Amino acid sequence: MVKGLRPLLEGKEVDVSISVSDSPKLVASPGAVKILLGNLIKNAFTYTEEGAVVINVDTQRITVSDTGVGFDDSTQASKGYGLGLLIANDICRKYGWTLTLDSNGHGGCDAVLTGF
Repeated sequence: MVKGLRPLLEGKEVDVSISVSDSPKLVASPGAVKILLGNLIKNAFTYTEEGAVVINVDTQRITVSDTGVGFDDSTQASKGYGLGLLIANDICRKYGWTLTLDSNGHGGCDAVLTGF
């Protein structure tokens, strides 16, 4: 999935790291999981011009953190966060998962998926 989105990082100085300490038990359609994670990673790649995108996976949560523009409800929808995050939230609602989005200490955003 990350490989297919790498073109979004062309011309940018962004390091990508993936850490999988354990596999979560996601009882869901593989297509839904691919769309959900794809939208979160796509946003991180799109809105990070330099720095890093870090993806952490364990049994309790999946986190996509970046050093991009951060998350501000009032401005990000106009930059394209809107539809992808609406779809991500709909998928989470369907499966009873929780998606939280917060600005982080690096100026970017943390997208955290829990509750599976």
